[in-house]
Amino acid sequence: MKDCVLFLFNSSTYAPQPWLNAGIHCVSVDYDDTDHSAHREAHRGEGLHTRVSMDLPSLWPYGT
Repeated sequence: MKDCVLFLFNSSTYAPQPWLNAGIHCVSVDYDDTDHSAHREAHRGEGLHTRVSMDLPSLWPYGT
């Protein structure tokens, strides 16, 4: 199994950069849709850095 680091509520490469430099795959999850009209998922891969656009608070079953 390969190492992977998960970053929640992160859309930049600033936080995962040390892991990316070490050759470790990173997954960043944040919501890129500014109108927040519908739940959608978009996956963008950039080498070792995969970004997932997902409205995480809308998935929380216990309210805000």
